[in-house]
Amino acid sequence: MRIGISGLGNIGKRHLELLSALPPVDVVAAVEPRLGGDASAAGMPLSVYGAFDEMLEKASLDAVVIASPSGMHAEQGAAAAEVGVHVITEKPLATTMGAAESLVAACASRGVRLAVVHQYRFHAPLVRLKKEIDGGALGKVVFLNVSLCWRRSTAYYAENGGWRGTWKWDGGGALMNQGSHAVDLARWLVGPIATVTALTTNVVHAIEGEDTACVALEFARGGLGMLQVTTCSSENRPAVVTIEGTEGAAVVRGEQLAVNGRPVELRSEHVRQVPLGNPHRLQFEAIFDALANGERPPVAGDESRETLAATLAMYESARSGRAIRVPESRLSSSAS
Repeated sequence: MRIGISGLGNIGKRHLELLSALPPVDVVAAVEPRLGGDASAAGMPLSVYGAFDEMLEKASLDAVVIASPSGMHAEQGAAAAEVGVHVITEKPLATTMGAAESLVAACASRGVRLAVVHQYRFHAPLVRLKKEIDGGALGKVVFLNVSLCWRRSTAYYAENGGWRGTWKWDGGGALMNQGSHAVDLARWLVGPIATVTALTTNVVHAIEGEDTACVALEFARGGLGMLQVTTCSSENRPAVVTIEGTEGAAVVRGEQLAVNGRPVELRSEHVRQVPLGNPHRLQFEAIFDALANGERPPVAGDESRETLAATLAMYESARSGRAIRVPESRLSSSAS
């Protein structure tokens, strides 16, 4: 399968290295305006283009991996769909609901698949936690807490043109960028989010969006939750996910899972036959398997659209100072 990558920033370079090692994938092209067409600067044998449309026209692709600034995801994805190229985009799917809807519709109308990278769904301790929840081992979920306490420097927000933390290109700050993981995990682990109440602020970084957010959740099936996201920590700390249920409790801290205070040994049979390993690699392998078999990819576009809807409701809550109901899921109406 011939693949092109849009964007060779931090995550794009990581995807390029990973994808180049996957047997069913042949990474043949990349878009990176800053390289000026210099293929040698990419560090791998591939064609480098200065514009996305140029790559689509000249590279003869089966799929494209979009790792450009978030505000470009929907436009580039729709352009790829228009010429029959499958779309794999970094989170978030888009930065507005209008853009997300347009991308989902474009892929559906052209019969191409749309997948969104939410690699934490392939993180072994979280896969096992999902199994525990779905199997009823913890009873009914009472509380969920997801804490992402990470550190991002001033240079991080300034590099690559300073797109991060802007409303136009990042869709906000820590909540939209880093927090997309937390919102998606909350929905995946416990179910649809009915209502959100959010606070956002800037503790350190002079950016348009927020560097810190705290969100209270009410789940549609019952139970409450809390998301805590910041880029102001003294260091990058492991993600922490805590579940309190009527029959038990579980905590994921980084690579470790404990259920009722006891560490759980993670083996392949515990994670639905998915081997332990790099979550990004595991999701890409699952995506390309789905594409090869004409199947719906994991974390398809309509699924990620619902995560975006919940995130945008959080921003509305932060602006208005009141609880906001999340639009009801439309997953049954789309198969992208």
